[in-house]
Amino acid sequence: MLASPMLLQGSEWIIVIVLVGAVLVFGPDKIPQIAKQVGRAKAEFDKASNEAKTMMDTAMKSIDQETSAVTKSLNTAANEMKSSFESTANEVKSSFDAAVSSAQAPASAPATSDASNLPPISSAPTPPVAESKAAASTPMANEVDADGLLKLAHRMGIATDGKTRDEISEEIFSKSGSQAKA
Repeated sequence: MLASPMLLQGSEWIIVIVLVGAVLVFGPDKIPQIAKQVGRAKAEFDKASNEAKTMMDTAMKSIDQETSAVTKSLNTAANEMKSSFESTANEVKSSFDAAVSSAQAPASAPATSDASNLPPISSAPTPPVAESKAAASTPMANEVDADGLLKLAHRMGIATDGKTRDEISEEIFSKSGSQAKA
């Protein structure tokens, strides 16, 4: 089965039929004018298509630039927040460590065999921090530690009204432990 090069197949017949129909409808004199108009229309379509493509490329570049600027801004803000969080965490840790070490300082004093130098043991609860500051019978270091403990509690959002130092310390410790796990 050899195919003859002269035979037309499929869509080629449609093109031939359209051309023959155009010659019959418009006449052979108007075909060049119609072809010229079709060529101009195609050129205008290509020009509009290229303009639309250029506009889309420009818009995409603009969007890319804005996106990269926003990304850079967000990264900068995230880094600032991270460093702020880390410095606050370090402050909280150092304040907490200072509060814990000051609370443990009396327990780490050297033991003596002479019990007459020791203060009497009281079963009364420790007074609230506000009252103990008003009493002012402790050395200045304890007041500084109490102030640090209060500042730390306020930074962590812990209410201190009517609570003892021990209660505040325990709440700070439990809250910092739960934050460390999260």
